[in-house]
Amino acid sequence: MWLGRMRFDASDPSSELSRLQTAQALVLTYLITRVRVDGKRALDVWAEIYEPTRFLVDESDDPSFPEYLKLIQEVYGEEFSPLDVEDEEKLTRFIKLARNLKGKILSSPATPLERLSGWPASGSWSNASSSTGTSTKCCATPAFPKGSTLRALT
Repeated sequence: MWLGRMRFDASDPSSELSRLQTAQALVLTYLITRVRVDGKRALDVWAEIYEPTRFLVDESDDPSFPEYLKLIQEVYGEEFSPLDVEDEEKLTRFIKLARNLKGKILSSPATPLERLSGWPASGSWSNASSSTGTSTKCCATPAFPKGSTLRALT
């Protein structure tokens, strides 16, 4: 799944980065069904942007919110909450099933830099070396919130 230039890789259930990004995508999918924007569900606002884009340039190459919502219901049931991403067995099952969703790209990196680092080539971070030749700390895997942080979202 992609959201803007941020990818949420669901290609390898044994990869810690893939598991982290899939868990993040599940939480975002949960939130887009709960958050309201100017009185409308955020998912409906997203669809208002996505549908004309789909008409003009074709559907997304990767799975998107509607596909993830169906798969969440299949794996986690109707009462999914962000805390559920901590269930390792269900997360593994979700990733394995997500690999079978539509997708010509399935979140492959778009640039050589992304292939090396797993991070988008544009944005506010830098992958440049300092004047001393040491690399900046741009590519550390962010920690996924657990426990009380996730409870705040529910």
